[in-house]
Amino acid sequence: MEFRENIKLAWEGIRGNLLRSILTTLGIIIGIASIIAVLSVGTSLEEHLIKTMHQILSPSVDISVTSRNESNEEVTIPQNKMITDDMIRLIQTRFSGKIKAVGMVSMFIQMKTEGTKPYNIMAMGINPAYAGIVKADDIVSGRAINDDDIARRRNVVVIPDNFAEAYFGNEDPLGKVIVFKTSNGRLRFTVVGVCRSLTERMGDLVQVYMPVSLKTTLAANEDDRCEGYRSVTALVSEDISDNQAFVDDVSTFINERYYVGDPNFAVKVDAGLDFEKIISSVMEPTSYAVSAIAGISLLVGGIGVMNIMLVSVTERTKEIGIRKALGATNRDIRTQFIFESLILCLIGGTIGMLIGIGLAALAGMFLGFSVHLSLASVIIAVGFSSFIGVFFGYYPANKAAVLDPIDALRYE
Repeated sequence: MEFRENIKLAWEGIRGNLLRSILTTLGIIIGIASIIAVLSVGTSLEEHLIKTMHQILSPSVDISVTSRNESNEEVTIPQNKMITDDMIRLIQTRFSGKIKAVGMVSMFIQMKTEGTKPYNIMAMGINPAYAGIVKADDIVSGRAINDDDIARRRNVVVIPDNFAEAYFGNEDPLGKVIVFKTSNGRLRFTVVGVCRSLTERMGDLVQVYMPVSLKTTLAANEDDRCEGYRSVTALVSEDISDNQAFVDDVSTFINERYYVGDPNFAVKVDAGLDFEKIISSVMEPTSYAVSAIAGISLLVGGIGVMNIMLVSVTERTKEIGIRKALGATNRDIRTQFIFESLILCLIGGTIGMLIGIGLAALAGMFLGFSVHLSLASVIIAVGFSSFIGVFFGYYPANKAAVLDPIDALRYE
């Protein structure tokens, strides 16, 4: 038989039992739709997370003082072993052009605002370079913490925009005073800037920014009140953020100059987190695992196709006998039923693909980012549909092909 005739016969067979054909393809439709939706949403979510992290963080390396002791016990670092301002200036001079800035952040203490509606506050001590590392902390009004604030240890604060709106309402917060309750008593801070919040909604804990030099008076414990820093973050050039040789050079320079011969402490330099690898390592296995579970419905659908094709062969036994009597070969009969199974699965795959695209777009609307159709999911949809059609349709088709024409003509 010709290709066109096989298509025609297959379509007539499907159309003759339309409701049964639709029910048969449900497993294929659900499986393909699930795989396309999961892979498309997973891929788009991964891209969205990576883009978001790049907007928040610049390429950086972390420089921290660590104990040479390999035990997991937390070790107190003495003040004379911490990273100092002089060390930071020397590092910037030595690696000028490669290190753009060194950001210092020190967690001070949790405190509360004074007023009719108190807010839980987490004060973070920063230097001006910190804003270049955490790019999401863009100043929307006023100014950032500057070097003069740090040198004079001014009681100034930069607050997130959602907190400014909640605390001051429609009033301009710049120049306003916030009174904080701390372990050192009531302290008055002047708002000098408002930054863009890292979170859309304000939770129970509000993070504000103050001069890092205030750590000596605001820190919760004696270890945090010292002048030095356990760790700092260096903002580096885009082209060397993942260069291990650069990380090794920085580590060697600091350790040979400041920690050589020290049996207890050394400086460890780590490349900033590779968010692309981290996010991909989490998202990809998850997407594929969920897709594999969804693929079980494809297996169920394939079994359903085989079952319905066996029923179809039984119902059309006399038709097969007539075709064989008119000269149709075993190959012709086999091809006819394989085509019917293949077309049935391709129809289910196409419907499933359309539903999957719709579900992915709907999920993107709810999650708040655009979803792009995954090419891999389309290939899987077409490939699986074709494979299931041929694989699960071959046995019924072969059973039809080997029927004896005489027995087939006698079948009632």
